[in-house]
Amino acid sequence: MLAQAEFEAGNYAAADGAATRALAARPKDVAALVAKGKAQMELARTNGTTDWHGIRKWFLDANKLDPEAAEPLMRFYQTYLYAGQQPTTNAVDGLLYAAALVPQDSKLRLMAVRQLLRDSNLAKAKSTFAPFAFSPHSKNAWNAVSAKAVAAMNDGNASEAAGQIERLQKLLEEDDSSSGKP
Repeated sequence: MLAQAEFEAGNYAAADGAATRALAARPKDVAALVAKGKAQMELARTNGTTDWHGIRKWFLDANKLDPEAAEPLMRFYQTYLYAGQQPTTNAVDGLLYAAALVPQDSKLRLMAVRQLLRDSNLAKAKSTFAPFAFSPHSKNAWNAVSAKAVAAMNDGNASEAAGQIERLQKLLEEDDSSSGKP
């Protein structure tokens, strides 16, 4: 819990230390493994570390302990994006499985849709995006962007659709930061 609190506060070195201590007490704790990987991932982004293989190992270890946990799969995929690398097939498959495990996670769903668009899989992107795009709970600010994304997908324009999905992701992040969500 301390590692997560430090992470949410942006104290990544402290989060890393707290996760290390948690793992010393419970080496097979999935949450601690994920916290360690997340902290190291953010430290790598700010410090320019290139040990992405080592960072990915935290998420792989967590996935081995709990194959049905979505966060390790999503974070494993994110390491490729943060490193500026093309995600492996395994990472993409993990992301799509994570989105299936937690269909109510809008951020995860949009991440999966964006990857499907990068892969030019418009049919799967449309079906994955539909629950978000046509949700009665979506905010008005999202509706116009969602409509543009759907229109682009219907027109076969994966690039334009991906741009609209990126706009939606930013809107979600802005909403989260204004509401205090991690």
